[in-house]
Amino acid sequence: MLANRGEILVEGKNDAYAIQTLLSEYDINNIVLSKDRLKEGAILASNCEGLPKLLSEIPVKLKDANIARLAIIVDADVNVLSRYHSLRDRISKAGISEINMSLALPPENGLQVLVPMPDRDVIVGLWMMPNNLSQGNIEDFFKLLVADNDTLWAHAEKVVNTLPEKRFDKDTSKKNTSKAIFYTWKAWQRDPGAPIGTLFKTKMLQPNAPVAQQFVSWLKTTLNL
Repeated sequence: MLANRGEILVEGKNDAYAIQTLLSEYDINNIVLSKDRLKEGAILASNCEGLPKLLSEIPVKLKDANIARLAIIVDADVNVLSRYHSLRDRISKAGISEINMSLALPPENGLQVLVPMPDRDVIVGLWMMPNNLSQGNIEDFFKLLVADNDTLWAHAEKVVNTLPEKRFDKDTSKKNTSKAIFYTWKAWQRDPGAPIGTLFKTKMLQPNAPVAQQFVSWLKTTLNL
């Protein structure tokens, strides 16, 4: 394994690919999506296939002597503070001493903290989609990157909100409504079947939107890009 490397933990493969493509718009091209592509200077965006596995991976990665920097990206979901506390506890318990992580929500520009381990200190960053403050998920982050004059987004919201029958669970999870709106909007683009990351290349999702700039700045600092 490569020593002193950085790694990104994400909940799903679409998240990993979208982040890789967004960073490429900032001329950051060393993000890889599989371990077999790791080489000197590369950073793995690791698909954890859901939050439970991501949480279980945090102490594993912190104990990995090859990892010096760890960026954790999760959906805030419905209860932002509860989600933050579960992550805070998992990070804190993995270290060998008390770390400085406030009980309040992370700052809007993302959290960074030094976690002391027996053999080294690890820089850990945390970003809760969409913006560390609001409930939601990566689709809500994408919403913040859509141009203000994009009339199709408002139309997608209207279509989803006025459906005569909603077969997804709209009452217990805002996430489902956000996903339905985003993928409805995506279905109306020039290439509806293209991976999400290509929307950055076509500028249907604006890589220079303010929250995107904050996110990229956080990630660059966390991983020393």
